[in-house]
Amino acid sequence: MKKKLSILLLFFFAVLLLSGFTYQSGKYVYDTTGTLTDSEISALESRIRTARESVGSDFVIYIVETGGYQDDAVLRRNAENAVDDWVRATGGYDENGQTVLFYLDLSGNYFIDEYNATEKYKLSDWDIDAITDTDSDLFYYLKGHDWYHACETFVEQAERKARPGFFETIWGKIITALGGGGAAAGVALGVHRTRKETTKRYYMKQASFRTVMQDDAYLGTRTTVHKIQTESSGGGGHISSGGGSSGHHGGGGHF
Repeated sequence: MKKKLSILLLFFFAVLLLSGFTYQSGKYVYDTTGTLTDSEISALESRIRTARESVGSDFVIYIVETGGYQDDAVLRRNAENAVDDWVRATGGYDENGQTVLFYLDLSGNYFIDEYNATEKYKLSDWDIDAITDTDSDLFYYLKGHDWYHACETFVEQAERKARPGFFETIWGKIITALGGGGAAAGVALGVHRTRKETTKRYYMKQASFRTVMQDDAYLGTRTTVHKIQTESSGGGGHISSGGGSSGHHGGGGHF
């Protein structure tokens, strides 16, 4: 009897121990290094709850320390695995599991990965490049080992860029309706060529005609909008954003 009780107690404590390392619905900051204070975690959690409702996406911060430089492919895979674990444990936001995760390795690696089962991402590749680039505010705080402000900047920037603006909500729908889309799509707005009839009035003077009024001809304008993917302007260890495994895209680098 005592032996069975001991086994049950060991199992119980093992479950408690493991539960501290699993994702929990409603909790968005996971610092496995103990770097952030309780008050800093609380402030980030509060900020994320506001951001997720305004944008329609989960935002997750995952802090680890691997002890060394991670190869770019390994860094991307580790970040994607962390997002996959989050979605499996909590479901993510809405039926598509929409999630943006900041993978911060205190050893000098960082990555922002977005997951959406239908790949209808809230952030564009340009947005992720801008947030993670080597001249960004995020990179500045990472270089200074200011972990709290780095995490805060991630939330602020990701929310601001993920929130639909006028173009996305109005013109984006028009472009979609016209069949536009894709990284290198070109959309022509107001493409036309019109010509008004020229009106002239004449009167006779000394057996000759003389023009007293003339309307100028008007040719319609042509405006063409192109969306062209560019390489990241960042240097050093920056990883340009792009598609990873199915449902993922992201970017990051080393500091």
